[in-house]
Amino acid sequence: MATRTMIANIKIKKPGKTLPILLIILAISYNIIYADSGQQNIGKNSAVDRKIAALIDSASLYLNSSRDSALDLSRQALKLANQNNLDKGKSDAFYNLGYLHYRWGEQPTAQKYLQKSLKISRRIQDSAGIGRAFNRLGNSVWFQNQQVKAKNYYEKALEIQQNLNNHREIGRSLNNLANVARQWGNYQKSISLYLQAREHYQKADFTEGLAWLNFSLTLLYKKLEDYDSALKSINTALGIYKKLVKENKDSSGIMICYGQLGDIYNLMDQPEKGLEYHFKALELRKRTGVKAAIADGFAGVGQTYYYLEKYEKARQYFQRSQQYKKEAKIKKGRDTNLKFLSYIAIQGNNYNQALSLLQKALSIARDANQHNSESDILKQMSAVYKKQGRHKKAWKSYQEYVKIKRELLGKEVSKKVASIQLQNRLDQQSRINERLTRQNKVKELKLARFRTRLYLLIVVIVFVISGIIFTIHIYRKKLQIRTLQRLIPICPNCKKVRNDEGYYEHVEQYVSEHSDARFSHGICPECMEELYPEYTNSKNRNNS
Repeated sequence: MATRTMIANIKIKKPGKTLPILLIILAISYNIIYADSGQQNIGKNSAVDRKIAALIDSASLYLNSSRDSALDLSRQALKLANQNNLDKGKSDAFYNLGYLHYRWGEQPTAQKYLQKSLKISRRIQDSAGIGRAFNRLGNSVWFQNQQVKAKNYYEKALEIQQNLNNHREIGRSLNNLANVARQWGNYQKSISLYLQAREHYQKADFTEGLAWLNFSLTLLYKKLEDYDSALKSINTALGIYKKLVKENKDSSGIMICYGQLGDIYNLMDQPEKGLEYHFKALELRKRTGVKAAIADGFAGVGQTYYYLEKYEKARQYFQRSQQYKKEAKIKKGRDTNLKFLSYIAIQGNNYNQALSLLQKALSIARDANQHNSESDILKQMSAVYKKQGRHKKAWKSYQEYVKIKRELLGKEVSKKVASIQLQNRLDQQSRINERLTRQNKVKELKLARFRTRLYLLIVVIVFVISGIIFTIHIYRKKLQIRTLQRLIPICPNCKKVRNDEGYYEHVEQYVSEHSDARFSHGICPECMEELYPEYTNSKNRNNS
């Protein structure tokens, strides 16, 4: 109404300008009515976006300390995004819920939320969100021993991140694909992918990524039975995670490093040291409250007690591990627990129980395509059958064991070759990095030297210029003094002085122009008597 009134009251004198004036008024009205409200909406949405991000960040802080708080904050973020119809906020909230359940070992629930995040990101064409969801989905199905599916997710994520030129996420995807190649025994490809991942992590200055890369390299070195290199890599990762925990308060990186240190020392025939690290890992795993993590912690301690020949304690820890794995509905690692439980049964001459456990373990290993585990189980079953006098079954199990072992033999040979190649390539990369570091230091020294020389040159120039200015000043003073020392024509009557141009000027003006002298006025006694006799006579009378 206000706008209409304003337009109606305008008196247009020239009909030819009516249309342009009306258009200007309409444009101004649009800006007043709509533009301001649009800015308010943008500001409002921006504030809501920030609140959603803050809720998600806060939820992540409660990941290991309070499950209920983490879920409550994440649901608040999702509710806020729904209320304001913010698709990006919904995608972020769903991703966060998926991430939380992934970290808690609840993979089916994690995948449900991650798929929702992926669907929204696709609808709004958020490439970064799509790549992020694919990577996390790959991690989730990986823990369910679905390596082929995980590989497909990682490859999709890598393609998206390469288009975005996001070095951090490219490195993460390459790292994940390297882990798949390692799991499948393709060590050459694994090595190549790890090296590519490291280059991208370094470009992105992604410290946490470098820690995860060193952890992954540890697993590869273990596969290659290069335990010294494995120990070096895991200690590098542990050092980085200890620095990061001060910033993010997340000790999960330290936890998994302790577990790997325990395994490595067990493989190096130092179970006492291995037990120390496995107990440290178990303590941190218990704090997370994640059943899958706790199950792995109990299994690590159980294995170490077995190597120490403390079979009863080992059996208790393996049983606790199996219990947690069943509650978390996790198949991964059950075959290993069953194998050790069967070994303990054999130590007590309980062969029937041992065979029952080994058959269960064999079924799980075959379902998961764990050929190394399968061969170990078959060999152990053959030995048990032989002790029972069941030679036909013993021979059949042994033949199956030999068949699988032959298939694995080629891979074992390639392990040693790959280990040497990996170490050579890593050493070569380290030498390149050292050379680049030295070159950078030389450049810095040259630059520092150049700056020093430049500063000295500037000081010298300033000093010379100052000297020249001072010399000119002194010279001018000398000229002035010299000017005043020569014969100066002066009028005997008015006492004016003739200057260089031939004009007469007061002596005060002449001296001031030719020197730094300045005049102040006073009256001499003779002039005082002449000009002001009344004051002079009065003073004389007073003195008398």
